[in-house]
This record gives sequence, structure tokens and C-alpha cells, in this order.
Amino acid sequence: ATTETATSPTRTVVVYNPPIDDYIIRFDPKWKKADIQVFDMSGKLIISEKNINASSDYTIKLQKGLKAVYVVKVISDKGEIVQTKIER
Repeated sequence: ATTETATSPTRTVVVYNPPIDDYIIRFDPKWKKADIQVFDMSGKLIISEKNINASSDYTIKLQKGLKAVYVVKVISDKGEIVQTKIER
């Protein structure tokens, strides 16, 4: 018999927020803390934040006016990982 662990998909999302002209991370309500890493397309780590309180949105402060693609990796305190690409 095969046993499968049912992992419910996380509700953590990275979304663009037009009023502030920045991307934000909106955390899953079950998350308490998270680590955030943002890489440029060469793989260089440009933002690294540890133990972010996941009870409120996190703004990813990227340089404005610079056309670039980034990879955002969000890791919960329980080891769940959300990874997505964003374009500035």
C-alpha cells in the first residue's frame, strides 16, 4: 500500500500592489514566521530577511525604474517553500 502525505497548498502569495508600486508577500494565515530571499537572474542574493513576522504583509523593496526579473523564495518556519518569479 502506498501512503501519501496530504500537504495542503499554502496560501502564501507574492502579488503586485499598484498603490505602492511594489510587490508584497501575503502570508498564509497558518504561518507564524518566514525567511525571505530574493535573487536576481544571475543567482545573486539581493535581499535576505530572517524571521519575518508573517501576521502582516511584507513589502519587497526593489530598486524602482530598473527592468529586471527576480526569483522570490519564501520559507515558512515549518519548512514550506513558496518560490515565484516577479518582474520589476
